[in-house]
This record gives sequence, structure tokens and C-alpha cells, in this order.
Amino acid sequence: MKAKHLLFAASILVSAGMYAQGIPTHPMYVDFGENTGTPSSGVTKDYAALLDAWEPGKPLTLNAEGYVDDNFFISRVRKKDRFFNVNSQAHKELTDDTDKKFCWWGPIGEMTKQWGPLPRYNFEADNFSMWQYLDSHGNWSNSWFRVPAAMLDVAHKNGVPTGCLYFVDWAASVTESSDAGKPLADLCAKDGTGNFKYARKLVQMMKYYGIDGLGINPEGTWSMTLNTNFQDFLRECHRIGREEENWDFQVYWYAFVSNSGNLSDGGSALTSNHTDWFSKNGENTTDMYMLNYNWGGKLSSSTNIAKGYTDPATGKTRERDIYAGFDQQGRGYGNYGGSWSELSTSPAGIVVWGAHDRNQLHISSTDNGSSDVAIQTTYANKQEMLFTGGTRNVLDNPPLVSEVITASTSDLQKFHGYSKFVLANSTLTELPFVTRFNLGNGERFNNEGVTTFAHKWYNIGMQDYLPTWRWWIEDGEGNVPADAIQCDFTFDDAWFGGSCLRVHGATTRSDVHMFKTKFEMNAGCKISVTYKVENGTDPKMKVIASKEGSEDTFTEVALPVSSRSGAWETYEFDAADLGMDNGTMAVLGIRVEGTEDNYSTLLGEMSIIDPSVDYATVTPVITHAELMNLQYNGVDGKIVFDMPFTGERPAEYDGCPIYNDEVGAWYYEIYLTQDGCDPVLVTTTTSWAAYFVEVPALDASNPYFQIGVRAVSPDGKNGSEIVWSEDLTTEMTIVDDVSIDKPVIKPGEEFTLAFDDPNHEADRLRIIYSATDEVVKDETVKSLTTSLEDLGPYDVIIGDGDNALRIRGFFQITPEATGRMPQVVEISSDKKSVVTGEPVNYSVEVERGEGSVSQALFINDPQALCIPAAISSNGSECTYAMWFKVDTKFQHASLGTNLIHKYDINGEKYHGMTWTEDEWGECWVSIRTENYSDYNNADGEVSAAFFSPYAGAPNYEHNNDVDIITNGYSLTPDVWTHIAVIRSGKTARIYLNGKQAASGVIRSIDFNQTMESGYGFAQYCDIFIGGSMLNLSGLVGYVDEVQIWDKALNDEEVKASMEGYGVAPDGLVGYFDFEEVATDDEGQQYFPNLGTNASVAGAYLVEVKTTDDVSETEAKNPSLTTGVPAIEGVMPITFSGATWQLEGATEVNQGDLSATAEYAQAGTY
Repeated sequence: MKAKHLLFAASILVSAGMYAQGIPTHPMYVDFGENTGTPSSGVTKDYAALLDAWEPGKPLTLNAEGYVDDNFFISRVRKKDRFFNVNSQAHKELTDDTDKKFCWWGPIGEMTKQWGPLPRYNFEADNFSMWQYLDSHGNWSNSWFRVPAAMLDVAHKNGVPTGCLYFVDWAASVTESSDAGKPLADLCAKDGTGNFKYARKLVQMMKYYGIDGLGINPEGTWSMTLNTNFQDFLRECHRIGREEENWDFQVYWYAFVSNSGNLSDGGSALTSNHTDWFSKNGENTTDMYMLNYNWGGKLSSSTNIAKGYTDPATGKTRERDIYAGFDQQGRGYGNYGGSWSELSTSPAGIVVWGAHDRNQLHISSTDNGSSDVAIQTTYANKQEMLFTGGTRNVLDNPPLVSEVITASTSDLQKFHGYSKFVLANSTLTELPFVTRFNLGNGERFNNEGVTTFAHKWYNIGMQDYLPTWRWWIEDGEGNVPADAIQCDFTFDDAWFGGSCLRVHGATTRSDVHMFKTKFEMNAGCKISVTYKVENGTDPKMKVIASKEGSEDTFTEVALPVSSRSGAWETYEFDAADLGMDNGTMAVLGIRVEGTEDNYSTLLGEMSIIDPSVDYATVTPVITHAELMNLQYNGVDGKIVFDMPFTGERPAEYDGCPIYNDEVGAWYYEIYLTQDGCDPVLVTTTTSWAAYFVEVPALDASNPYFQIGVRAVSPDGKNGSEIVWSEDLTTEMTIVDDVSIDKPVIKPGEEFTLAFDDPNHEADRLRIIYSATDEVVKDETVKSLTTSLEDLGPYDVIIGDGDNALRIRGFFQITPEATGRMPQVVEISSDKKSVVTGEPVNYSVEVERGEGSVSQALFINDPQALCIPAAISSNGSECTYAMWFKVDTKFQHASLGTNLIHKYDINGEKYHGMTWTEDEWGECWVSIRTENYSDYNNADGEVSAAFFSPYAGAPNYEHNNDVDIITNGYSLTPDVWTHIAVIRSGKTARIYLNGKQAASGVIRSIDFNQTMESGYGFAQYCDIFIGGSMLNLSGLVGYVDEVQIWDKALNDEEVKASMEGYGVAPDGLVGYFDFEEVATDDEGQQYFPNLGTNASVAGAYLVEVKTTDDVSETEAKNPSLTTGVPAIEGVMPITFSGATWQLEGATEVNQGDLSATAEYAQAGTY
């Protein structure tokens, strides 16, 4: 058997469901392919070699043997055409030629830069859904040339081109031999005839995979030769795409490079010195030309120059291809120096960037809580406010803003919305039409209202057609209702997938225009709505529709009263009932009338189908199926399949892959079964490949499984049969997770430590007292029952030798005062023998175990705890100490997670620092990824560094080197750990759980200068607990007992600091125990400083917001929870009651400490 070490063993601790999990815990089972530009580190970019080896139908990899994952990257949804109908627009003053082009050039990924939009099994992910307002999505998450098909499919169904990114670091050398330039130089090499060798092959490859555009962040200095050659290469690709390959080849360009290759802030305008990167010799070089953020006052000159160029594909002048850049991370969406007043009268388009790894709007959606559901719900609402205006009704845009607008809800509520200048577009021209209001992720997967797989999931490719304007609500007369109905997506329920639409609240009448359509209707069409009335049975809802030529005149059909409250109902009716048996449907919507405040109806599906159509859905052919992992609590698997096609194809499809609609398919259902068991639907996909994780075995005694696939027809009602793989099995993975049977353990109290996996053989288990490294228990067993007396944290070591796994701080022995688990002392009954039907009265005596425990602060990236710089003025000594717990698992960025950071957020601007000093500051303490830089460290080890050097300092790379690191001591997620980081002169130390884990000499060349100048730049540096920094994610976890000392603690003082203080001793200048929350004069909540420095009143939970290069901290209301179990505090631990389980009883009436039961059958109970 093979063994697998997993660190999710802390089942005794707080549930992870309270807070969001942005990164999956399972392995990445999809191989991007070597040398294909996957975001993974260490990938070479030999694009020329890739294209040499590739042909349509072959995988895009240099190692094709055994490679099976190409179908995860082939888009099977052709890019659909949009249509224009001014009479079904909300803003009829906009025309197809005067609305602004819009590019969303942000990531659709997560902090590790590994997953991007790849389907996976966590819920909290970027399910961007405002495609109708985009002209392109630049996709900052995926490098050339690998884009998950799920991303391509959802963009294409909405008529949006998308692509992938080539990134050049700032000021990098871009030459024929440099790391940044050689891949491009090889790509634009010429053959013996002087033609570009790879131009046609590149366009053909993009066409085959469905990649529409290439994004380029070119912020280096280009050699003159490469600069010219690559411009010409891009122009040739445009020509080939248009004239020979029937592919709309596009380039998204950040305008920072001149005609000669120089790097300058001329990128804020298109000038005659930059036009070769825009157009040359009658051919486009780039298509989306993004001006840098200082474009205020320069739009007119830029668009005037662009107007002198013509797009050969459309014959139109190109002033609308100039895009005004908005940095949503640094400057937000509002004022850029008179921005919107200038932009509103310019033909220039809009491009929104931000940030490098995650969509800034998404990660800023913690206003209403940090759970998966809270973030996802807020994110959906924020998208609607950003695009349709703060009212979320396109008929009621707020006035044009001339102020700073950040991603906060309060700011977005004032925003006028992009819909004021950008058309909401639609591709809804063909039947059948089906939407289930599925956003592409969820806490569970439902089919027809029933959960088939109770696991979090994310697959943006499965996102449905969503309401076009989002929202357009009027009173039937074209006016905004004073009491407009509310429309929100909800993840609480779903007819299909993970979400549905909730229509709720009080309204006199609200007409909701939902879908802009161009459906040719006939008498055979059927219209259906699946709905659930949550309160009562009357939906008080009608389906409404209008035709082309009379777009404002609606017909209606009322939905019937439900058979019962809270049940899904489907109502189908003839299109003729709605007057839609002929002509062209222009708008489809709903009308809600006469509702009260408690009204709530869910919409699970709307459809228009023609039952007479036979889609001739092809039956899949499985080409690869395997079990990826098999363990006691679940099975992981992968399936790849083909859809054989034998028909005739349109000429324009030459060189394209087979599309789903050509084989009569909308999407594919993936099943798992075992012999004699009913199949289980585990996931769905639009791709010809899928994987699943952690599906519980249907028959735990049987190690053999089959994976099945079924093609679903475009109407969502029919399809192929399920095709099954052969029996599959794999070697059982033995999981080394251990658990403790009690969440709180007191001195002398018996507890049991045991392996979770029932298949685990006896192994060596050692319990180590963390403070002394003393082995207190050492046995080779499957479970270990013992008791301990000494208070404090304990480590557990599993196994022996090189394979031993040490879990640091796995549990604590805590004082009686902080509360214990309730214990049953005695159960008694008033009768020992009764006749059937005679009541028996039970009572129980319970040791309640009540107490009070410390209170902790939850920090969720991008939030941080901010302690003002004035807390300490000692430039030669300091100690930062605290208890902390990483929530569930590490959510590292590429170099780890930021834990403590002492820096000045505006140092470069106001205090003369260089950018390095401004970025890294005086101190940065980080939890590192495995093998960080040149260190041979394990994942979860802690580093510390002090005094960043000035920019250009030699021989010290602050980003890849540190002063000290805890080699051999890794943190364990989801357990409380005490850390103390100490500096004394040029010596630094790290203590973990009271034991020194690292020490060394600070090497910064700025150190002496800093000391001699009276603390130098460090005097301006605030202390942040959590919050991200360059290539480091912010903390997602809990902190307690934060202590700032202006002295270097010794070994005994560190141990004493772990217990907290009633009164702060000398030297403890900043002390925050989170037991009290105060409110300042501006109504902001903060934590009072209990330390000796009275000049600092307290610490705030904040987010750092940057606007116009000025950063500010924005206070956030804190989320508090139970803290370190070893410290007494204000959080009460109370006995909440008992639940009785009386086997065989037919009638039970129970209270907390008593119960009455009756038994219908004779027996002993």
C-alpha cells in the first residue's frame, strides 16, 4: 500500500466552513503540458518548438507520449454572434457605433497563479458573469498558450473573445537573446523566403483551441530589431487570420513601448512615437490599445491620431480602439483627474486592469462576511453595481461621478455604472433557449432540485445564459418603480448546479426585462418555468414577452399557484398562449405584482424549446478513464472522451475542432458507479474531459469503480445513454491523518489520539511537549489513549525514520478556567421495568464544564490588523509576539503568506524612500512555500528579514533571500501557534511555541545608516498583521494576544508572554487581547491598546486602499471568535443542552437534562 501524508488532521478544531476557502485542497489532476506556458513556475517558453511539433489533432506539448489532457483546453463552443436592436435597449441613445468598447483585463484566478479558471472543487472562486458588457476579456490569469476550455466556452457563448498573457517584467531587457525576448524572437523568425515561419501555424493553433487573442504586457526595453520584427509578425498574423484562416486574431496591448522599443510613460497617450504598435502599413498591430492610467487630458489627441487609421476587417476608422485604462487595484473606478467627464465625450473605450493574481473586485467582496456564501453573494452584487450602476437598475443610473470610487459597497452604490456608456449585448438568436440561473459554482451540485454530489465545486464553463441587462426593472409604463422588486442570485438552493434566482420583497408592480432575444417563434414552441414559492403558494408572477417591432408591448401568462409551499414546480405552456406562435421574440421577462415584504420566489429554470426538433445527440466514446486516488473516505477520477462526427461542416469551420452543437450536445454529465449500485451524477462539463474528487464510495467493500459519461442535448431534456468505462481500481492510499476525540483537554483528562483511516496499520505515535521537546508518550498503535498534566501545546510525530511526520502544536492542555467538554456523571430513570406504552422518565447529571476563554480576531486577506508606527521608537531592539492560527490550509501566493509586515504604505511618495524600502519596509515575517528560493525548506516554515535595502543595492535580493528561516520547523494549519520575532541590534531570532526555532545575523546594508540616523525610515512604518505584499498572500486566519515590545525578550520572557498579562509589564508598549472593542469619534471600531504606550490608542482592522498613488487604510468592522484555548477571557463557554438518543423508543419528549419515552415493543433497552 502507498502512504500519503496529509495535514488536515486537526478535526478537533473550529469548522472550516465559517470562512472562505479560495484554493482547493485536492491535487491538480490536469496537466497543462510541458513548455506550454502554464502559470506553474519553471516553465520554459519555447513557443517555436511547440509550433514545430504541433498539428491539429495533436496535443500542444513537447512530451506527447502518454499525454491525455488536451481536451481540457479545447473550446467546444464556437464564439456566437451578437445582434443589435436599438428598440430593446435600456439606453436608446447608444448605437452600435457609439457605445464604448469595453475590455476586462483582469485575472480570473487565485493567489497561487496555478489554477486560474480551471474547474476545481472549491466554491469560493471568481465566477465573473457580466459578459454582456464586454467586447473582450484579456484573461490575465493564463500564459501563452494554455487557457482552460471552461473559460473559453463561457466567453464564447456570450460572444466575447478572450485569450492569454505574455508578461514582461518592468524594465526587463527584451532582446533576441534575453529571457524575456528570445521566445518572441524565435516566434517571429523568418524562413528562407523571408516569410514569417510561424505566423500561420500560430493562428491555426489559436483557432483550433479557441484562443481569440494574445495579451502582451510589454514593460521592458526592446531591441530595435526585435521591436520591428515582432510588430510586423503581429500584423502578418492579423492578415492571415482575416484572409486565409477565417479567425478573428486579436492582440491586447498595454501601451508602454515606443516605435523604437523604448520604455516610457508615453503609454498614457497614443502619439506619433507609438503608432507602429497600433497600426502600420494599413494593417492592425494591436486591437485593444490600453492607455496607462495618466490619460486625463490626452484622450482627444489619442483618438484623433487613431482616427487616421482604418481597420481592414471592418473598413471603419479606429478611434474606438483606444482604451482608457483603469487600475481597479490602485486607483479604482472613479476620478482619474476629470476622467469620466472627459471620457464620456470621447470615443475611447474602457479597459479595467487589476491585479496580477486575482480580480480586485472579487477579493474586495468581504464587506458582508468572509464565508464562501458571503463573498460570492457580495461579489455578484458588486459586479451588478459596477456595470449597471449603484442602484442595480439600468433605468436608474446614478449621476456621473467625479470622485474616487473604490471596490467598497458604499462607493459602488454611488457609481454611475458602465451601462451608461456600454451596450448590454446578447447572442440569444437560436432556439432552444434554456437557463437555470447557474453561476458556475456552488456549495453542492443539484440536478432537478436534488443534491447529487454534496461537495463544493467551480466550473465557470457551466455558467448559464444570465439576464441581459441585470437588472432592468420598470413599472409597466417605463418608469422606475418606487418599490421595485429585488432580484438576487442565491446559493441557498438550486434546480440545477449551485445557484438560482431569488425574486423577493414588496412591490406594487415590477416588470423585469430579463433576456434580449431574437428568437424566430412558431406554433409548436413550448415555454416553461420552474419555480419555488418560499412563503405561501402563490408566485404572483407572470411570464411576459414582446416582439420585434413592438418591443414595449408585452403579453403575459400567469404562473399557477403551487401545490405546496417550498416545493419546485414546473409550468409549461404553448408559445401561442403568450402570443408568441409567430414572429420574432425581442424581450423575455417576468412581471411581479402585489407582493408583501416576506415575498420570495425562486426561479430555477426558464426555457423555450421546439419539441419537434431532433438534435441527434451523439453517444460519447471514452478514450481515457482512470482513478486518480482511492482512500477510505472518497475516490478521485478522470475521464476523457470523444464525440464522433460524420456530417458535413461549413467551410468556415475548416481547421476548427468539432463543436458541441455539431454533435447535438449542450454539456456532458459525469457519473460514478460500482457493481450493483445506482449511478451517481458527480459533475458536468462542456469540455470533452472532466475529473472529480472525494466522491464517497457506494460500496466500501468493493475497490472497483466505473466512470460514465452522457451527452445532454441542447434542450437539456434528452441526450445519449450513459457510456461506462471498464472496471477501474488503483492501489489504496492510506491516509496518515490523526484526530483527537476531544476539542478541549484539561490536565489529567483522558483523551484518545487515533488514525482516521480504518485501514491504517499500527504505527509509531509520539507525543512531544513543545516547550521542551520532551517525549511524553511513545507507542506503536492504531490509537493511543492517555492523559497529561502539564499545560501548553504538544506536537505529534507519526511514523519513524525519514518518513516521520511531525505536526507542530497539534493540541493543547488548557486550564480549567477556560471551560471543558461537558461530561455525563450519571443517567437515571424512574422505572427499571415497564409495560409497553408506559412512560419512562429519564434524567441526567452533567458536569457542565463552563468557563470563559480568550477572544480572537479573524483576519481575511486583504484585511490586516494595523498598529501605528508610533507604538515604538526603539530602533535597536524589538519583539513582535502573538498567537495565530491559519484557517484550514495555507493559501500561499508564489512565495508564501505574509504574517507580519512593518512598512510605510506611502514611504516612496512622502518620505523619500526608494521603491524597495517602500515595498518591504523595516521587517517582514512570512510563512514560506516549499523550497522557497534557494532554501531547502518544507512548506510552512517561517522566515524573517529586516531593513530592506534601497533600490539598486548590490548583492541582496530582498524578494528571494531572508535573514533567518525555521529550517526543520513547519507550521501546522488550523492549530494555534505562538510566535515571537525578536531583533537585538544585528541579531534576529524566531520562537515558535516558546522554543527558539531560528537565529542569525541581519545582513541589510542599510542597518548602520538606519541606526545612526535615529531609526531612519522605520520611524514611519506601521505594523501590519496579515495583508498581502509582493508575491505573498495575506493571512486567512485568527490572531490573539498581539504584543509589541520595545525590548528583546529572553527565553523565559518569551514563555511568559504566551500566557498573557493582566497588567502590561515594562517594555510591552503595544498589547491587544481583543477582549474589548471600542468605537472612535468617527464611528470606527478598534481594539484598545493595553500596553504602556498611551500615545497609541489602539489597533484597527483595515484594508489598504490606493487611489492616485496615495494609499490609505480603510477601517473594517471586526469578526471575533473563540481564541487561544489556554488563556481565560471574555468569550463565555456555556453548556447548551443535551440531546437524548433512546434506541427503540417510539415516543420521546426531551428537555436539556430530562426525557420521557415510551416503548411499543417488549425488550431490553
